[in-house]
Parts: sequence; C-alpha cells; structure tokens
Amino acid sequence: MQNTIKLPVSTAPARFEEKIQAAYQAFRHRLTLATADQFFLNATQYLQALTQTGEGCLVLQMRKGLSFTVRRNIWDAQSIRETLVEPSFLSRLYLGRKPVVVEVGGYIGGFAIYAIKAFRAAQVITYESCSDNFGLLSQNVVNNTLDHRITPVHAAVDCLAKLFSQHQLGQVDLLKVDASRSQLDWLATAPQHLLHQVRNIVVSLPSEGAGAIAPVLNRQFSVWVEQLVSRDRR
Repeated sequence: MQNTIKLPVSTAPARFEEKIQAAYQAFRHRLTLATADQFFLNATQYLQALTQTGEGCLVLQMRKGLSFTVRRNIWDAQSIRETLVEPSFLSRLYLGRKPVVVEVGGYIGGFAIYAIKAFRAAQVITYESCSDNFGLLSQNVVNNTLDHRITPVHAAVDCLAKLFSQHQLGQVDLLKVDASRSQLDWLATAPQHLLHQVRNIVVSLPSEGAGAIAPVLNRQFSVWVEQLVSRDRR
C-alpha cells in the first residue's frame, strides 16, 4: 500500500492578503478622517454617526459655522454628507441671483440650509411629511438662525397648483423632489403653464425607479435626475 504524504497548506498568501486589506482599510479611514476634518470641528463624532447606529442625538459642528442635530441612525449623517460634504451635481447648478427654491422631502434640513449658503437663495420652502424628521428639520433651521428665509412645512405635496397658490409663488428657480420618499404623480400631471414657471427640477430617486420619472421627462423643460442607492429612511 502506497503511503500518502500530506503537505501543510501554506497560509502565507491568505495572511498577506489580510494585511493588505487591513492596510487599505486603515488608509481609507485616515483619508476619510482627513476629509471630515476639513468640514467638521468634531470630525470623529461625524464619522461615528456616519458608520454606527445608537441611541439619542448629537450635534455636528461644521467649520463654516453651521450645526446639525442628527440621530445616531447613519442616515442622518449620510444626508449631511451627500448635501454639504459631497454635493455632486448640485454645486454645478446655476440659479441666478437670489433664487426661490422649493424642496419636497426636506428630511432634516441639510439641503434647505445648503441652498441658502451655496445658492444664496432668497427663499426656501421645504416640505417634510414625517413628524420625527420635521422636528429635526425645524430645529436645525432655527439653530442656524435661518427661520426668516426657510419655511418648513409639515405636509406632503400632492398638487403643484396648490403649492404655487399657498405660497403666492410667481416663479420657482429650483424644485427638488426626493422621490424615494414622495410620489411623482402630482408632478407628472401638473399643468403645462405651471411647469413653465419652474426653471430647474432635480429628482432624487432609487436607481431601480428611474422609469417613474419618464412622464416628466417628456415635458418641455429641464429635468435633472440624480440616481441614488435605494435606502429606507424612516
């Protein structure tokens, strides 16, 4: 009977890969911390809020003098990152001087405040239907002393004509709709003459829901579609 000799399997390649992965993760962490430190006075707390869930709230202090109360649920800090740290195409929008901005799905107020600071908006009207989110939105607006220029509305939007009438709007320079948390029927069926009074529309929606904006894209006005990773914000 022939003897079989079993050679030990080398674990060196696996360990080497683990070391490379660990080094890469450490590098990414330092890079993220360095980026966060450019924007936040309490960068470590921001990173914790961005990656860890927990109880209660914390206040993120930005170097530009802004402050945001966020919950320790990851999504709040991510919304601040998307809007104020990595604003993507929003920073390329040109809205002219002192634009009027309407936001549907204001969440905790990050974009509304961004619109004042980045676009120098004369007026921002921001709708949020969730009570918990609306509470934080209102708090963040007041804490940044912007309640004279930002109007939070605790309601859902179901009619563009009603929105124009309620706020006595003649023209809207930017209409931003978070379609991951809002239906688009009211926008797709809006009267043509009202749509001509909206200069820019930005729609944020889950990547699998791009077809939902198709009726709006057929209209004769400019529409930006921001593809976001599908996420459940509650």
